[in-house]
Amino acid sequence: MANTNDGPSTRQAGDQEMATAGKLLLGFLLLVLGFVFLYLLVTLWPAVEDAQQNLDSTVTWFWRDFDLTADTTLLLLVVLVSGIGSYVHVTVSFSDFAGNRQLVTSWVWWYVLRVFVGSSLAVVFYFALRGGFFSSASDSSQVNVYGIAALAGLVGLFSKQATDKLREIFDTAFRTQEGYGDDARSDGIANPPPTLEGCEPPQIGHGQLEVVLVGTGFNRDSIVRVAQVGGPEEPRIVTLINPTQLKVTLQEADIERPGILSFTVVNPEPGGGTSMPLAVEVAAGNGKPTVTEAAVPRSG
Repeated sequence: MANTNDGPSTRQAGDQEMATAGKLLLGFLLLVLGFVFLYLLVTLWPAVEDAQQNLDSTVTWFWRDFDLTADTTLLLLVVLVSGIGSYVHVTVSFSDFAGNRQLVTSWVWWYVLRVFVGSSLAVVFYFALRGGFFSSASDSSQVNVYGIAALAGLVGLFSKQATDKLREIFDTAFRTQEGYGDDARSDGIANPPPTLEGCEPPQIGHGQLEVVLVGTGFNRDSIVRVAQVGGPEEPRIVTLINPTQLKVTLQEADIERPGILSFTVVNPEPGGGTSMPLAVEVAAGNGKPTVTEAAVPRSG
């Protein structure tokens, strides 16, 4: 599955894989939710056909009758079809990460809320479409229900891209001059782009499992990735000292042999970014490493 911030794409240090019982429970709930969505849509469709003729109708859901107007029927169609689109997104993500044993407990709420996010966003698109392309005097018979259903399903399936497109539109339409708005605030919510300037100590001695990275733009959400030459980047435990210093706890495998260790700092969205890599030399030595406290430069 592509990494478009649409699921638990990156496993961070300290994340725990979901237990087998949790996976089974979540999978069963998704299976039931799929049947419920299909049942609701199939039983609603006769009312949708009535809505094309601007007629009110009655729908029976779970042995209970509901009287619906034509506009209410179309709104329910949008909610259900967008929910099905989001459901497809969630189910594909769940099967991918559960099958690869990368499903972590911290992402449970992502699966729980994704359907509601997709449906809510589709309702906004629906209102924008009817408000922008139909006159206030038009009725439900003038709406292409298949087009509305297709749009709702695609918004639910690609809710992240739909949100980005809305943000692009409104950023362009309501752009403020530089130095005004959020730019003038000292407590803006956007994360700054991080930079790396050095490391304390400048050379990692044998047994040195804690170092302090020096730079700018650090915060509590900053992620530090470490890589040996030719090896993959892996996250490490980070402690924020101040906006210019991050304490990083290394693993014994990082310094078991002399060479170069590459550090990269990543600040998540909003704003944020990835720093240029910082290469730090690992000195040769013998004996089992032990945790030692890195020297933190004092101001003044």
